[in-house]
Amino acid sequence: MKLHRRVLTFWLVLVTLGGWTVLSRQNISCNKNKTLSVIGLFGKTGQYDIGDISEHGAQLAVNDINSRKDILPGYKIALLAEDTKSDVSTGMEKLLYHLFECPTKVMVLGASTSYVTTYTAAVSRRWNLVQISFSATDPALSNKSKFPWFFRTSLSTEVYSQAFIKLMQNFQWFNFSVIQESYRLFTSTEETMKRYLNNTDITINTVETFDNDLENAIAKLKSKDARIIYVAAFENKARQAVCAAFRNNFYGPRRVWILQGYYSNRWYEINDTKCSASEILQVIDGYFTIAPSHYHGNDTVSLMSISDVYCRYKTLRNQSCDPHYKDNSVDDLQGLHYMPLAYDAMWAVALALHKTLTDLKASGSGGLENFTYTNTKLAEKIYENMRNVSFRGISGDIAFSPKGDRVATVSVFQFQQNSGPRGGVFVEVGRQRGPDLKIKWNNTRIYWPKGKPVSVRPTKKRLIPLSKEKYIAMCALAALGMLTSAVFLTFNIAYRNVRMIKMSSPKINNLILIGCLVFYSSIFIEDVFLSGLSVFCYAKLYMAALGFYTAFGALFSKTWRVYKIMSADLSFRGRDLQDRHLFLRVAVLVIFNLLLLVVWTSVDPFTVERQTEGQPKVNEEKDIKEIFQSLGCRSEYSQYLNLVLMSTQGLLILFGAFLAWQTRKDAIFPGEHPRAERLSLDRHVYLQRGAARLSGSHPGDGHRPDPRSHLPHEVCHRLHWCNCHTVLDLCSQDDSVQTTATSRLRRPPG
Repeated sequence: MKLHRRVLTFWLVLVTLGGWTVLSRQNISCNKNKTLSVIGLFGKTGQYDIGDISEHGAQLAVNDINSRKDILPGYKIALLAEDTKSDVSTGMEKLLYHLFECPTKVMVLGASTSYVTTYTAAVSRRWNLVQISFSATDPALSNKSKFPWFFRTSLSTEVYSQAFIKLMQNFQWFNFSVIQESYRLFTSTEETMKRYLNNTDITINTVETFDNDLENAIAKLKSKDARIIYVAAFENKARQAVCAAFRNNFYGPRRVWILQGYYSNRWYEINDTKCSASEILQVIDGYFTIAPSHYHGNDTVSLMSISDVYCRYKTLRNQSCDPHYKDNSVDDLQGLHYMPLAYDAMWAVALALHKTLTDLKASGSGGLENFTYTNTKLAEKIYENMRNVSFRGISGDIAFSPKGDRVATVSVFQFQQNSGPRGGVFVEVGRQRGPDLKIKWNNTRIYWPKGKPVSVRPTKKRLIPLSKEKYIAMCALAALGMLTSAVFLTFNIAYRNVRMIKMSSPKINNLILIGCLVFYSSIFIEDVFLSGLSVFCYAKLYMAALGFYTAFGALFSKTWRVYKIMSADLSFRGRDLQDRHLFLRVAVLVIFNLLLLVVWTSVDPFTVERQTEGQPKVNEEKDIKEIFQSLGCRSEYSQYLNLVLMSTQGLLILFGAFLAWQTRKDAIFPGEHPRAERLSLDRHVYLQRGAARLSGSHPGDGHRPDPRSHLPHEVCHRLHWCNCHTVLDLCSQDDSVQTTATSRLRRPPG
């Protein structure tokens, strides 16, 4: 790119300081006869070698023009064709060679590629020459500030981009992927397409740009499940891309390929890939392409149809002429679609010059043989007449917009492999009509092997209920826990007058067991019928909180009393450690937390939302992606409630841990062995861990308050283990033995 810019700068300086000065001194035409010379820039070799057939199309037009006595009477047109090799440096060299040599040229035809044309069009304007191309499609050439005297019979990629968007909308495709060759023409096309997509609901899934690593680009498209694939590449690279898709098993009736419209009709049969023609056909069957709408009548400016011109060309190649070109049954070669565009471009040159000659004769200003590169007035007249050219050519109606772009229509074709006698035809399924250039579709001609594909794999969301087996298992365990709590509660009540039970605070133990009963009952609260009612959110949270804080508060108060007894002096009589005082402390803790929940759920109520569970599952047979969801409770400001709960409960947890540590070796009733002594701290640690989980796993975090996975139901299990130990001790101990605490309170001083 930098080398080409340096070459262009060098030539521009040379043109400005050298040739322009010499020619301005002479200020005369070096035309010795009435032959109007036109420079023809054709890329016959190189990456995109369409120049050969384009040159033949232009030369056929020159022959037809020169044979007409009513077009440019007394003059002949000479086409000075050169091969640019699709290279900027070569193109500039050929152009400037003709500019510095006689005869004086009146126009420039070409070049074949947009890249070469951007440089030659900038230079030709400095020499007061109008340039017209038959194949340059880069939208940058529409910039009149850079290319003011440039025209083209080919369509800008902007036209194709707009037609492509209409194609997407017609089939209700709202997502597509792009695989493009690393070439400026295609990257600029992508930028143009994105600009038009801003006003639509269509999005680009991914853009993969390649040089040679096509396998990797196709693999990325496959990983993203691309369905509509737009290929922006020259014909040879398109074959390689399609072959890579076949080798990666990236094809089928669920995918649609959209390829460029300037490929030869049987481009897939050229053997330059690792795939056979039949393998490539498996991939591209049903693909779409957008091309200029060709006119098949013979009421053209040349009085010939496109079939006539093709037949003449085939005759030159010693081939039999097939009069049914419109049925795509003609042998093809690279660039065949540009032949009629080059033919009509040459006719546009002739008609613009003819109108200029008519104007000159009317004003008595001489003839076209007087044209020089410094004759600005005559050059501007040629430009104006080219801008106003309007005729019917073999490629359709020819007229130019203020930007120099062709005002023409396009057609949408679908390649149908089994629709023709020769194994595949292009069927026109849509054509632009009317002043608004809307596409009129003929959807009945479209072939879908297994129904119309979709741009995105359909997604099916399945609302999955709680597994009945898991729910029954958890309810059974909860019922077992409730039964165990009820047994120990009955035991405490029945043996409440036994000294050992009485000294272990049976009323507080009963409160702990009641808390466990309430907590276990919250497990049964589950929206098993997927009703989506938020009442389940409130009921589950409040029941779990009430049960847990009742059990936690009772055990906390009991541990605090043990600590006070064991750390007090002999004068302490426990006046403030009666059961009613402990009940009051438990009530304060429970009421405070419940009020906190009431305020929170009033200000920030629950909503029931669907939540995705696990990874989506792809069902290839049905071509759907299944997303499994469950119902969950959610509140907007849950994180703030977490902070408040963690702060308030954190203080209690720290204090409870301190009390548990201080009383870890103290026995409240006789016969406690070391294992039972450790349970005092162990059960408190479990309760404190449960308090932290309760404050951090409520519905506000996007999940239901599910005791199966979030709440500490192991707390009650631990408490039941303590109660079991008490029962065993009761059976093994003598009822007359005094408790350690009582002995300590009655021990004399000294």
